[in-house]
Amino acid sequence: MIRLNREQQTAVECGSNVVITACPGSGKTRVLTARVIRGLSELNSGRERVVALTFTNRAADEIQVRLDQENIAADCLWAGTIHAFALEWVLRPYAPYSEITRFGFTVADEFYTERLLDELRREVGLHGYTEISTALTRTGAGLNVCIPTQNDHPLRSIPTTCYDSKRPPVTIQSDRPLRRKPTTQLPA
Repeated sequence: MIRLNREQQTAVECGSNVVITACPGSGKTRVLTARVIRGLSELNSGRERVVALTFTNRAADEIQVRLDQENIAADCLWAGTIHAFALEWVLRPYAPYSEITRFGFTVADEFYTERLLDELRREVGLHGYTEISTALTRTGAGLNVCIPTQNDHPLRSIPTTCYDSKRPPVTIQSDRPLRRKPTTQLPA
């Protein structure tokens, strides 16, 4: 049995959804694990699921380890990060219904992204240490205001702002689409 203090027990026994926020080492994963055990015990059919969203893969893995230690079957549990949840339960199942993703999509990890940015820097003649921000606003526009210079180069579909201490920010655009490495091909 998982030992909990009064506040933790209150979070586990709450009748609705709960968001647990606390400092490191305070027992968030312990509370979430106890809540998952409670949720699993209340399931009425094999078609129902308990979903535990965490901020890190490590916390999701820790929930699985603790369930194993408590000898709790986790067949009806999905535990993972919000990003993994969106990919597995939203994007992949519904991608064929979107014009943008119906022929497949690529999830760019940090290494692939850095490789693309290095290629972009070489293409437009920027130094390797030039920082490129790919952050977007909710409307899809570039997050940073750009000051145009003679080095402007339009990048299709991804507004990109470059920072270099020796010159003002530059918006980079290109007439050619970025080459994509297909990692997930969905049926049409």
